[in-house]
Amino acid sequence: MFKTMIIFSLLSAPVWADEYDQQFEPTVCNEGESCVVTTTVANNQSIYKLIQIEDETGQIVGAKLSAASSITDIFYEGVSACYKGLISDICDIGELMTGNTNVDYSQGGHTSIKSFHCYSIDNVISFEYEVQSDYADELEIQKTKLSKCE
Repeated sequence: MFKTMIIFSLLSAPVWADEYDQQFEPTVCNEGESCVVTTTVANNQSIYKLIQIEDETGQIVGAKLSAASSITDIFYEGVSACYKGLISDICDIGELMTGNTNVDYSQGGHTSIKSFHCYSIDNVISFEYEVQSDYADELEIQKTKLSKCE
């Protein structure tokens, strides 16, 4: 029995690794898609896309982000951001990021978002939100501006 388990584990390990490697695809924002692109001070770039969720009949029943992301973990001092696509989709991306922050909080995180507002003036999108932290007594108002990517 022990030899059988060893042989099985040796045979299944490479198959699992190959399947895992094939599932990874870097996020790319293609023409016509909506996404937020962030760049850190160290020039590391991340792309967050809006992915529509369809039911079996093809009806859109919701949306999700291309990567798990909390708005407070994405937009911090020194991060620049731009967007591609529709303004309404970018606002949806911001709302989903806010929701992820609140889900994190419900599972033991230390920050939640009390309100989120998204608006656009001259193709510059602004996210404004109130952050409540377990480590502060007062709400902190955060503002992030996203210009159109060049």
